[in-house]
Amino acid sequence: MFGKDRYIMVSYTIESELISKDVSIAFLTDLHNRTYGKGNEQILNDIRIQKPDAVLIAGDMITARDTENPENTIALLTKIASEFPVWYAFGNHESKMKNHPEIYNRQYDFFYRSLQRAGVRFLLNDSEFVEEWNIELVGLEIAGRYYKKTKKSKMEQQYLEQELDDKTLRDSSFKILLAHNPEYFEQYTKWGANLVLSGHIHGGMIRFGKLGGLISPSFRLFPYYDGGKYENGNAVMILSRGLGMHTIPIRIANPCELVLINLRKK
Repeated sequence: MFGKDRYIMVSYTIESELISKDVSIAFLTDLHNRTYGKGNEQILNDIRIQKPDAVLIAGDMITARDTENPENTIALLTKIASEFPVWYAFGNHESKMKNHPEIYNRQYDFFYRSLQRAGVRFLLNDSEFVEEWNIELVGLEIAGRYYKKTKKSKMEQQYLEQELDDKTLRDSSFKILLAHNPEYFEQYTKWGANLVLSGHIHGGMIRFGKLGGLISPSFRLFPYYDGGKYENGNAVMILSRGLGMHTIPIRIANPCELVLINLRKK
């Protein structure tokens, strides 16, 4: 199965007049507790070679399963955070573990506190402004109903405004929104995101050339957003095909991805 046992590196360049200096980003999502080499050294070494200014994470680095052990992922992110600034927004799996401690045997507390001690900055419907870059990093954690199977739930615009109320600091900043689910790209741009970083779709598991990915984790066929770069007006979304799998461990013609993003001052 092509892409199951390795990943490729994908690079994007985005220009904006709002960015005050060039910034390089390593973007991780959907690892789902996978390992690449002993101690995930492959991922760590590739990030070291790139020497990014920041590592951004859009969720699902672990899998919400009561038999899962998140220690390998904790070890990887602890090492990364010791060398690079790391910001982390949750996907549906982290949120599920957080919201159901009776099922997950305190796995979430262990995961969260371990990474917090390591210096990982969590953005859970919160933001952090990096003045040197004039970039505002915003992490969105949406309700479970927006990950509903088979049928997409409508997201009212006021929902984002309520969840992210008073979480943006400057109208003139370049806003990067870490939003795990890409299906609501239109709402994200209306809210004011300049760059959206998403995952969740796993590239559609099986890819058919120009037809794209076959199926999303919500069991919808040929999802419109399956991976790559998308634009809506002046806003851009980079949708990673992710670094791992869960439940149905299939990837065909659909390699896992470690994404690099170069932000350039226009």
